[in-house]
Amino acid sequence: MIGTVRNSPVTPKRSKRDPLSTAHLEKDLSGRSLRGGVVTVAAQGLKFALRFGSTAILARLITPEEFGLIAMTAIVTGFVGLLKDSGLTQATIQREQITHAQVSTLFWINGALGMLVAGLVVALSPAIAAFYGEPRLTAIACALAVPFLLSGFSVQHQALLRRQMRFKALAVIEVVSMTTGIAVAIVMGTAGFGYWSLVGQVVADAAAAAGAVWILSHWRPGLPVRKSGVRSLLRFGTDILTFNVIHYFSRQGDNLLIGWRWGAASLGLYEKAYSLLLLPVKQINSPVTAVVVPALSRAHADRELFRSLFLGALELVTSISVPVIFILALFADPIVLLWLGPRWAPVADLFRYLSLAGLLGAISNCSGWLLISTGRTQRFRNLGLTTAPLVLLTFWLALPYGAAGVAIAYSAVLVLLFPVTWIWTLHGTGIRLKDVLWTVSQPICSAAIGALGVILLQTKGPTLEPLVGLAVGIGAFGAVYAGIYLLGFRKWRRLLKVLREDLRLFSSQPTE
Repeated sequence: MIGTVRNSPVTPKRSKRDPLSTAHLEKDLSGRSLRGGVVTVAAQGLKFALRFGSTAILARLITPEEFGLIAMTAIVTGFVGLLKDSGLTQATIQREQITHAQVSTLFWINGALGMLVAGLVVALSPAIAAFYGEPRLTAIACALAVPFLLSGFSVQHQALLRRQMRFKALAVIEVVSMTTGIAVAIVMGTAGFGYWSLVGQVVADAAAAAGAVWILSHWRPGLPVRKSGVRSLLRFGTDILTFNVIHYFSRQGDNLLIGWRWGAASLGLYEKAYSLLLLPVKQINSPVTAVVVPALSRAHADRELFRSLFLGALELVTSISVPVIFILALFADPIVLLWLGPRWAPVADLFRYLSLAGLLGAISNCSGWLLISTGRTQRFRNLGLTTAPLVLLTFWLALPYGAAGVAIAYSAVLVLLFPVTWIWTLHGTGIRLKDVLWTVSQPICSAAIGALGVILLQTKGPTLEPLVGLAVGIGAFGAVYAGIYLLGFRKWRRLLKVLREDLRLFSSQPTE
């Protein structure tokens, strides 16, 4: 039964390991952010290797059409999956003070939403199959409803781990769950289960993550409580949910339209090109976001610290993601051939068309940190309402030209939206647009010069075996990029300082 709080919510006695308190973080916020960044980047490096290697194996066991079937279903399941969270995890992370009663109430709300979403996916499964004219999607969608049940009852545990900046625990959860899912997929793929191998991967990953987060979190929910003060948290979450829903359709509209107009095989190729693009970007942006949003939420009252933390994180994201995207675009043909195999060759051109969108998207994603950490979620929502219609219209106009036309159009529209996004989000933060442009221009200029060097090497240099040429080209690009960025822009002193500080902090204090 739901109780009623007449005065103030009763909370358990606070302790050093109280999963709700963040007072201890304020003593060393920069240090924790730095240590957390190292832990999460290391974990993401391992996840990148796992994802890259497993995809190379699965691409040889499963056809592009079968990958396309999962991509068709994922468009719908991904959308309804937004409802299970409803922005409530970000509300838990951002709120300066939160009570046990509030988090418990949010836990049960998320659990109920998880069950609702799972039922909705099952109910929609025949409609999904009918929309694409693909009867196999009915069973696939029903199976993919299971992860929503599991994650609905674990997202608040994960939010509390992020709130307390327990990045070691989060890294363990992510690596263990991913490894579990990959192992299941490879075993099933080898046994000839086809697209069901990819379904098994998703379900096993979600089950392992839910179990691990309960084991490593110190918090256990109580009964939901009326008048516990969750109304403001729900409003905060609703604004984020609104943006996420709008943003999701603008980011997934291309997949939806290609699958509907051109079928599973074309969508499978396009989705794999997009996955190749997102593979490095997500491995960089996601962990940095997990570190930066809690840190900025604690620091937004101190304008100088807030500015320093944000620009430092933006520099980290761009200095890593920019050269990676350049490398993938320059060497798309041999990378796709070695990674996925000959039948996936069209992915290379699609990736090149999408690379500019990936580059600008990786940078612009960082703008959301400012709006969430400062609680300006209405501005966050309005940004989605303003930009999403233009993106969707662009996809629709480019659809007759196939997947390639949609990819080119996506890059073009993000060029137009890039300045709009940053002007909109920087207003009132104390961070200037020229600070952002200077931060991102340095790695872009360094990578562009490195790319020119590679092109000259390829046109004027000797002809090499594909694997040797790939290794030499990447090495040459990396040397030029590092030389210009670290020496030309004088980043080497900052790098050494960060490494020395990190080794000192990381060895002297636990991340948790």
